[in-house]
Amino acid sequence: MSDKELLSEEEILALVERDESNEDEAYNLDVVAQNYEFASEDSASASHLGALRMISERFVRSFRISLESLLRYQPKVESQPVVLERFSTYMSGLNTPLSLNVVKITPLRGSTLIIIDPQLIFNSLDGFFGGSGSHAEVSGIRDFTPTEVRVIQMILNCVFEDMKSAWEPVQPVSFAFLNSEVNPQFASIVDEDDLVIIKKITITMAHGVVGNLQIVYPYASMNPIREQLRNQVVGESDIDNERVWNNYLKLSLEDVYLDIKSDLANPKISLLELRNLKVGDVIPIKMPETVAVKSQGISLFSGIYGSSNSHASVKIMSETAIDNYEEDG
Repeated sequence: MSDKELLSEEEILALVERDESNEDEAYNLDVVAQNYEFASEDSASASHLGALRMISERFVRSFRISLESLLRYQPKVESQPVVLERFSTYMSGLNTPLSLNVVKITPLRGSTLIIIDPQLIFNSLDGFFGGSGSHAEVSGIRDFTPTEVRVIQMILNCVFEDMKSAWEPVQPVSFAFLNSEVNPQFASIVDEDDLVIIKKITITMAHGVVGNLQIVYPYASMNPIREQLRNQVVGESDIDNERVWNNYLKLSLEDVYLDIKSDLANPKISLLELRNLKVGDVIPIKMPETVAVKSQGISLFSGIYGSSNSHASVKIMSETAIDNYEEDG
């Protein structure tokens, strides 16, 4: 039978003989039909994306702290929705320059892509050398300098550690760096028509500079752990709803800004002395050895007053035990 033939000669003869026999008996009566769930692929996608959404929330919380140590200030970190897209469509929307890092996450199948915007690299580099965050505009494909490569490695190490912690409740994973590229054409981890799962994290840094960290998983990479992912999403609805609610509540609380203060001294003077005060008078105070760092009247930390980078500051020395929390009356 050739490739162009729909039926072989033997099959055609069998059909002719059956037609000439005029037999109306049914056949294949013993075949058992099986139910097919047309939304099964969508259900798998929902379980994958739902579990990765929870993992990403845990990662963002940890990565925010890691970035603060790199940038020397607290950036605003926002988690974008997890999306499913064809690899060719996603790659065509990337703007260079970028740091495209191919890594192996065991036990996931294939390779994963971690993409770092140059704004995050330059601001981390500036913060590493004591600056307040630079705003460098670059365009086109170019190689990163050895110093910038070192900063990229520092960011990746933070990503690896925080991702390991985020994945731990679902599946223990390990990371291995494979290679780095600056040209998207050389950072192919799947075929063009294959689906990928994209997690984007938007980071707003000093002077309003915005950069992204993107993690791209091949959709097929989740197959070895699909049951673990399903278990994260499919459980009892009440428990799952409570877990999702708690996660979103924690994320929302972490974005709440609080005022903190330290009282360096509280001298007391009489009403007569207060009435006689005039411009140029000096009120003597005795600096305490340690000061309390408070928020909303609650003592949280104990620290030492001093200066840092020409700014008055308090160095945190210890944390106030939770049993010893006292609220100012």
